[in-house]
Formats: sequence, structure tokens, C-alpha cells
Amino acid sequence: MATVKAGASKPDTPVYKTFEDYPIEDLLQYAGVDCLVTTGVLNKVFPRVIERKPYIYHRLGVREVRPAPAIIDFMEKVEMPAHEFLIDLEINGVRYDVDLNRRQSAQIEEELPKLDDEIFTLYGTRFNPDSGKELSKILYGDLGFTPPSYTKKKEPSVDGDALGELAATHNLEWLRKLARRNNVASVYRTFFKTYVEDFVKSDGRVHSSYSLFGTSSFRPSGQFPNMTQIPNTQTENRLGYSIKQCYTVDPGNLFLCLDQSGAEVVMLAFLCRDPKLLRAVAEGKDFHSYSASQMHGLDYDEMVFHINYEGDDPTILGVKKRFKALRQGAKSLTFGILYGSSVKGIALTLKITEQEATRLIAMYFKEFPLIETYVNDCHAMAKVNNYIMNIHGQPKRQFGAMNMFRQTAVYNASLRNSQNVVCQGSSAVTGLYGFSKLNEAIKPMGGRSLTTVYDSLSMEIPYGRIADAINESFYVMEDLLVETFDWMDFPIRVDVEVGINWKQVATVHRGITQEEVQRLMFDKFNVAMPA
Repeated sequence: MATVKAGASKPDTPVYKTFEDYPIEDLLQYAGVDCLVTTGVLNKVFPRVIERKPYIYHRLGVREVRPAPAIIDFMEKVEMPAHEFLIDLEINGVRYDVDLNRRQSAQIEEELPKLDDEIFTLYGTRFNPDSGKELSKILYGDLGFTPPSYTKKKEPSVDGDALGELAATHNLEWLRKLARRNNVASVYRTFFKTYVEDFVKSDGRVHSSYSLFGTSSFRPSGQFPNMTQIPNTQTENRLGYSIKQCYTVDPGNLFLCLDQSGAEVVMLAFLCRDPKLLRAVAEGKDFHSYSASQMHGLDYDEMVFHINYEGDDPTILGVKKRFKALRQGAKSLTFGILYGSSVKGIALTLKITEQEATRLIAMYFKEFPLIETYVNDCHAMAKVNNYIMNIHGQPKRQFGAMNMFRQTAVYNASLRNSQNVVCQGSSAVTGLYGFSKLNEAIKPMGGRSLTTVYDSLSMEIPYGRIADAINESFYVMEDLLVETFDWMDFPIRVDVEVGINWKQVATVHRGITQEEVQRLMFDKFNVAMPA
């Protein structure tokens, strides 16, 4: 079924065509010509592909000349299996509960006017909550509020985050309701109003399109739809919708999800070899709590206790709030450094001055000096080689323009980006290798891979093999990866969940039996699995 533009004068005018719209003979001819051209190009460039040109290797402050791994080796070991894995994802798709989507859509359509009436009553007059121009006039003109953030066009923001921050600053209930209402409306427009018509195919499944080369870090990207944009949480008000709940499985199957816990932080430890960082992640510590405790001279166990406290003691809750803020600050700092944020960017994220941001970065590098060494080595690699290379020996991102734009914003941004590409690329390739192996392992069980989002993989497994698939997931993603890559000192821990859809899942442990899964599914979701 062709997808049409909303509001188009000719409803049968397609926005795009698929392979189904062309005769098979034309497709075969096109594919054949493509193969011939590709073969001709290969014969010209293959000698260059297998060359092992020397490159300057930077790691842990050591600089040495090494032969680059042959590109063909990487292609055979990682790229081709990864492509086969992504092809399987596209073919398999994910079953989508159309009826649930429509019920939730109707619920939102019914409730939004009620929310609007509550907001108008509290504010005192009616306005158009979907008009950014009108909201901006009310907030920053009539009321004279200071904009908490700005859009890319340098205009005062009126998105849900900005509204929520204004509500907290000025303690206004109508703004709190407006923030929630606008978030609901945004999700409704994007994921409910036309979602079924746009993305659900005739087989009742959503088939996303994946690419290995959509990002500079080798992290797979997806579109039609982009599965990374699916909201995870339910709303804070009475609208209990969840788009993830619509992604489900065939009868007789269970949804199996795994996620590499803190993959990029663990990869950072492998790359920089900082002993404190290595020890923290090897011991399974929450690194963001650990780094916050180290920077601020606090006891780690005490911090974790307060952060996880669920009681109602006001004294402990006050400390909890402070410790959570310190942890969030440390987390933002870690990823700011890892992703190559500037001092100004980190300051904006943490809502502090650039001077304070500089001080915090200095404190961070004092506690973890080899992370600073890693950052400097990534910059050196980019400057010397005009590209950087991840831990697998895969070159990525050309920096040829750096010399042209030296000491400019482009040059500095290229340098900062190098540290992100090395770490994120190393993590992405490692995860893809494991996902590819696991994808092949579950096929004999009757299972199939459904979708991947960053460091996670979702699968569909028959009732009778679910325990086998769970334990195979732990083995492949932890044991096999350590056996395969000699630079892995210990596994990147995986969290595994089982359930009836993408939203309703429960955590399971390594070594779980089929009987334990049966009890869990019945207790949690009232699912009676056959013995």
C-alpha cells in the first residue's frame, strides 16, 4: 500500500516507491548491471584494499608505527556478518498491534481537549497550545519570562523541556500541565496519528530500513521508522499510552531483549587503561556514582545507598536529591568528554559557568588521568594520520579538511569528535559482532532478531526454547566476546529481559531454567506457557 502525503490533493499520489512497484525482470537487470559495475571497480581497487600501510598507533601515551589490518580481513570477519544480520532485521520486522495503537490513539484524542480545558481554566484564558509563535508571545512577551533554552534558529524554545523548566522555576501548575500536554501531543502526531498507515505493512509487521554506514562511528542507523526515536516511558498524567507496547510478537513466542550495560564506559576503560576506571567497571560499580564520589571526596557505598533509597525519611531524601544531582553531573561530564563536547557545551548542559565547567573537567582528569591521555592521543592520531582508528583497526572519518581549517571551529570540532568516534566505533563494532553471532545462534531455535537500538538487541523466541535463548545470549555477548578479542580484560555485562512485548518485560538471570521462565511469565503477565 502506497503511502501518501498528508493533506495531498491527490490521495493516490505516492511519496515513494518500493521494490514491489517494479517488475521483477527490471529489478534483476538493474541488480545485474550493479554487480558488473561493482566487479569492475573491485578489480581496480582490490590491490589497494589488501595493502597494509603503516600508521601511527596511539594508545596509553605510546606512539608506534604499526601495519594497518587488511581491510579485507575486517570485511570478512565483521562487516559481511553485520550486513547479513541487518538484512535479517529488515526481512523479519516486528509484529505491530494495530488495534492497540488505534485504541490508544482514540484515548489520546479524547483526553487532549480535557487537558486543554484544565490548562485554560488555570491560566485564565484560551490560546492555541500547538502554536509555538503564540506560546512564545505569552511566555516571553506577555509574562516576560527568561527563555531557558533556544532552538537551532536562535529562537526562544517552547518545547516540553523548556515548558517544564519554566514551570519549575515559577511554580506554575498550568505550565506543568502544558508541558505534559505538549509532550503527549507531540508523541501522538509522530507515533499514533498516521503511524499504522505509514509503517505497518500487509504482513502486520514494521520493517525498518538499516544501514551500516549512516553514522561515522559504525553504529547502525535506521529509518522508516527510526527505531531509536520510539519513546520509552508512559506519561506522567492519566494518559497511560505506550508506543513500545504496540511492538509485540507472534502467538507462542516471547519478546527477548538484551542490552550491553554501560558499553561505552567499559570500552573507554579498555582504551585508556586507567586502573581506577578499569577496577570500577570490572567490579560492576555504577561508574557515574563512583566518579562523582571520587571527584567530591564522598563514600561510594553511602552515595549508592542514598540514591537507591525508597523510604520517606525527609533527611535521607534531602541527601538523596543532592547525591542524585552529583551523579547526574558526573554522568553528563563523562559523556560530554567522551562525545567531544566543548567547555561551553558542558557548561550549557550542566547549567554552570564556563569557569566552573573548566574546574570540574580538571577535577575529573585529576581522578582519571589516563582518560585525558586517551583524549590527547585521539587528537594526535587525527592530526598525524588525518583519520582515526578504532580498537578493531578500522579506519574511520577523514580529517583532510583539518589542515585547511586549522585553528578554526571546524578544526577544533574535528579534533573533539575524534575521541567520540574511536570509543563509540569500538563499542559499536564489538556489539555488532556479538549480535551477528547471536542472530545465527537463535535461528535453529526458531528465533529471529527483530531490531537493534544502539547497544541493544530485541528478538522473538518460541516458548519452548526461551531459556536456551536467554542463556545463549549471556554466553555470546559475555564469554564469546572475551574469547574473541584479546584486549577485553572482562566481559561487557549484558542485561537480559523477557516479556510479551517491547514494553512489558521482566529481568532474567544467567542460568535460568525453562520452569523458572514459565513461572515468571505467569506471575508477571498471566501467560500460561506449555510445560
